[in-house]
Amino acid sequence: MDTMIVMYNLADSQSEAAFETWLREVDMPNYAKLSSMHNPTYFRAGAMLGTDKPAPYQYTVVIEMDGAEAVEAEIAKWVQSSTV
Repeated sequence: MDTMIVMYNLADSQSEAAFETWLREVDMPNYAKLSSMHNPTYFRAGAMLGTDKPAPYQYTVVIEMDGAEAVEAEIAKWVQSSTV
């Protein structure tokens, strides 16, 4: 099993609450629609360890996947059918 890591920063005009709602209601459910992807989990970053400096990314999503080829094949089918 492979792992995909997706990192996000918010736009200046975007609130954390709105982004986290989008993660829960849109982004995470879309990962769940792909049978080759499993257990998407998101994390909100704080300060860099031992400093007051912010982390380079505000959010990270970690997704287990059956392998890049399996994900690519499933996404290719989705693009062709536009049914996901």
